[in-house]
Amino acid sequence: MQEAMNHEMYRQLFDTDIFIVQDHDNVNSFSLSEHPSDFIKLLILLKDDDNIKADAGSIELLKKIADFKNYNLGREKIRVANISNQFTSFLRLSKQFSSPNIVCFGISAGELGLQIDAEINQLICFAGVKLIFTESLQVILNNEKMKKQFFNDALLPMLTKDLPE
Repeated sequence: MQEAMNHEMYRQLFDTDIFIVQDHDNVNSFSLSEHPSDFIKLLILLKDDDNIKADAGSIELLKKIADFKNYNLGREKIRVANISNQFTSFLRLSKQFSSPNIVCFGISAGELGLQIDAEINQLICFAGVKLIFTESLQVILNNEKMKKQFFNDALLPMLTKDLPE
């Protein structure tokens, strides 16, 4: 009960304007489909300094994630944003994309303006959004233990189970 009160208090503080920051620019993103849906089930954030979108290997892996039948996704319901050269915040992402699920590859909670504890591959819920903060795609691809932990213990529950706020 105490933990639920703390989460509610933090959510209310997060939604309270202490000082206004200009945050009007939309975050550039792309779809994995030629015909994107208006409903975004999963927002994927990357940090790739070498590419405007992402490298071909990363895009292929993201397409495999989208096509995996147990996730009930589909390429049209995913948006990908490379935020390495864009300023953004959780609030901006929530307003622009309204996605119930966000996966952050190589991005910390603090980089999105969130002051919450988030361990690698831990599924958390904040302000009605399920979030996973994890290593970069390249690290996950090259580490079998991390790959299993991400896909089985974090991503599958994110997309198939309801979590309390």
